[in-house]
Amino acid sequence: MARKDKVRKIGIIGIGNILMGDDGVGVELLRLLQEENLPRGVNVVNIGTNAMAMLHNLARFDAAIILDAVDFNGIPGQALVFSPDEVSTKKELLRLSTHESDVLNIIRLSRNLDECPEDIKIFAIQPFCMDRGKGLSPQVESLLPRYKEGIMELVNSMLKSMHGGVKRP
Repeated sequence: MARKDKVRKIGIIGIGNILMGDDGVGVELLRLLQEENLPRGVNVVNIGTNAMAMLHNLARFDAAIILDAVDFNGIPGQALVFSPDEVSTKKELLRLSTHESDVLNIIRLSRNLDECPEDIKIFAIQPFCMDRGKGLSPQVESLLPRYKEGIMELVNSMLKSMHGGVKRP
């Protein structure tokens, strides 16, 4: 049984390739969040392009927020928050690289290994441009402060839920 004074941990996990346009938005958001005074127990993890590294990192946390560029056929720059159980993958892997993976399949594997936190949210951003050799599109870059605000609201909501309705500093 968990002690009452145990610090509950939330992992904010950023995925993406900063050399492929808006695909790097998850990693860029981590950089901005590291400049914040994050609440106690909130940790950021930069997975970058190796999504498989997320597998055992999930086991470190009581809850997780995954930041990633996701093509969900939305308006470029649009952000959605959902749990892995609310969606299914349509990604077809080419199996050309050990770095190629599917986030939803990694979460499923983590659950099978009994290493996965119950509360996982995916903060998905519809990319505008994913061209090689380019940074974030101006459209997505201009929305970074809004995304950061949304992530912090999600963190506070998760902390409140984890601590029985009591928001901890």
